[in-house]
Amino acid sequence: MFAPHWKHGRALVPASGWYEWKKSTENPRLKQPYFIRGADRQPLFFAALYAADTDGSGSFVIITAASHAGLADIHDRRPLALPPAAARDWLDTSLVPPSGHMQADVYSLQAEDFSWQPVSPAVGAVRNDNPSLILAIEAPTV
Repeated sequence: MFAPHWKHGRALVPASGWYEWKKSTENPRLKQPYFIRGADRQPLFFAALYAADTDGSGSFVIITAASHAGLADIHDRRPLALPPAAARDWLDTSLVPPSGHMQADVYSLQAEDFSWQPVSPAVGAVRNDNPSLILAIEAPTV
């Protein structure tokens, strides 16, 4: 669905971070949420592809890549977060974007560019929406 938009449907999704749930090795039903953000706490830019529909609406997908180093301990995938210069290039339709693997391995932020911390399981309920959900907890379950 999004492959045709690799050239002219590139977009960025700004974010302060994202959540991933780490599964327990002993009990896969037991999960601990983690908040992941840039180590420098600056905004992140996730590479995305956008598709416009004929009715004026549209949809997008955030491109993901394999996690490496410590991030892989939490989840095997991560959003493709770009540093500012690569984010500008991603939006430049005159440039041919590198292959997905090259984009992920060379141009995107790497595990050492992120910090992560366990957070309250309350983040998993959609009714909860407040800044405290990104605060670290002292005793993670996983």
